[in-house]
Amino acid sequence: MEFPAGAFITATATDANNNTSEFSQGLVVSQNSAPTDLNLSNTSVNENVGLYQEIGIFSTTDPNTGDSFIYELVNGEGDTDNNAFLIADYFSDGQIRLVNNDFINYEQKDSYSIRVRTTDQNGASYEKILTITVNDLDDPVVISGPSWDNPQIIEEDPIYPGLVFSSANGNAITLSDEDANADQATYTINWDVMDTGFGLGGGYFSLGQFLPNNQGTLSEINAALESSYFTPNLDFNGNVTLSIYINDDQGNPIGGISPGVYLSVPIQVTPVNDAPELMLGFSSLDWNEGSQYQEFFYGSDVDNYDGSGSYTELTYSAQLNNGNPLPDWLTFSSGSFNGTLIGTPPPGSAGSLEIAVTVSDGELSDTEIFTLNIISTNTDPIITSGNTATFAENKTGVVYTVAATDSDGDLLTYSLGGTDASLFTINSNTGEISFLTAPDFENPLDAGGNNVYDITVIANDGTVDSSPQAVAITVTDQAVFTINDVIVNENAGNATFTVTMTDPLASGTATVNYATANGTAFATPYDYTATSGTLTFNAGDTSKTIQVAINDDLFYEPTNETFFVNLSSPSSNATISKAQGIGTIIDNDTL
Repeated sequence: MEFPAGAFITATATDANNNTSEFSQGLVVSQNSAPTDLNLSNTSVNENVGLYQEIGIFSTTDPNTGDSFIYELVNGEGDTDNNAFLIADYFSDGQIRLVNNDFINYEQKDSYSIRVRTTDQNGASYEKILTITVNDLDDPVVISGPSWDNPQIIEEDPIYPGLVFSSANGNAITLSDEDANADQATYTINWDVMDTGFGLGGGYFSLGQFLPNNQGTLSEINAALESSYFTPNLDFNGNVTLSIYINDDQGNPIGGISPGVYLSVPIQVTPVNDAPELMLGFSSLDWNEGSQYQEFFYGSDVDNYDGSGSYTELTYSAQLNNGNPLPDWLTFSSGSFNGTLIGTPPPGSAGSLEIAVTVSDGELSDTEIFTLNIISTNTDPIITSGNTATFAENKTGVVYTVAATDSDGDLLTYSLGGTDASLFTINSNTGEISFLTAPDFENPLDAGGNNVYDITVIANDGTVDSSPQAVAITVTDQAVFTINDVIVNENAGNATFTVTMTDPLASGTATVNYATANGTAFATPYDYTATSGTLTFNAGDTSKTIQVAINDDLFYEPTNETFFVNLSSPSSNATISKAQGIGTIIDNDTL
């Protein structure tokens, strides 16, 4: 609203009782003029500056001195790039500035057009199109690849080469430079791998192609980075950071300040179950019979010490390598930290056992095989019986008894061998040896035909044999005595008994004793005269007689009477086949 010169304003006030009061004030009226120009102190900007950086300070040309102004970006001709800028009035000096609201890159856009309005405090305004030019600078090298919000994940102990960085996998690491001559410069690439403990570990990084001295142009380095790979160390799991640095051709950080141009790639190596390992430090053990032994077996599982925080108790087992269980004298137990093999090899267990010991984490296992050698400590039995024996022909029974000792106290058994062994039998428990058929001196069956039978005897303690002992068994010539029965009349005078030696001696002599004995007949003074003595047979003799006097009494005996002649005590080279002769006396008296 405009007022003419000399105008004034009157105000009237009325209270509740209808009382009024008036006030008048004259108005001083001045004439306002609109701004005539708008300027920006600077209309060029270097590329690659950060956001909200000052471009320039606004100023307005206005005929009215002392006016204040506001500035705003407005629609209209020339407003093409208004959205790339902001008008900032928050600076402490009170001046209003143009700042960028977008990243400025010469290679993308070399100038911007904006439309700005300046308005004074009375609302008069002026609009102007401003052009902001972009200064082309030398662009830095940019390295790009997987980011922190996209960690690369790979399992522990992967198939070589491991984690591959490539376009095909969507995780390529690349260098770029927007300058037109960017590929003419030479750069140096370096890297390190740092694990969660901030140590240089966890694995290693390799380029996909060889670069001499790790140097090359952008395209050469990009070619080497394509199919580059990270390989975790064996059994490692956890987080690592792969840092790649791009330096100039002298190896100095680009920009002069370390670390210069670099990329940090987070990598997670996830744990997998590793098989435990049985730490067998030997291929064989030697144990002696009769002694107790104990052997410990330890396993290791890298999963229990890889930082994953998990712990699995290992279990242990053992069996023979052929799948059969361990022998009864050998026991295997599984404890919290190891397996234990305990045993006392019994006598007779000498030999070798192939034993398979297994450690398991419940899912995977490791089996190792070793040989348990059982060493015999058994002493050989010793035969103590003689090496000769004699045995009379025509006899049966024990010819020879093997006797032996064993310092281990083992139960002994006996066996037979030698040239003439087939003619004998042996009791393996007692060692008693007998002829299968009674030998005949006159018809020897020994291999030498000389009545000396050659055998060998052996004692065994269940494990080892004694040394064989040769035994010569000599069969001796043996006479056989028999006596006949005699019937005589009471008046015959003598009863003559004949003692016959069958199988007569080839040499030497043989003797046998004789004596009469009462039957129903009685010796002197009754029916006969008692007699006794010794008969001697020389080589070639076949019979001898014994005369018994008969008493011819006058008494009538209704039945025949008898008496006896008994043979006894033959010499060592004789036996008795029929030892008693019966003498019968026929009575010759009448009633």
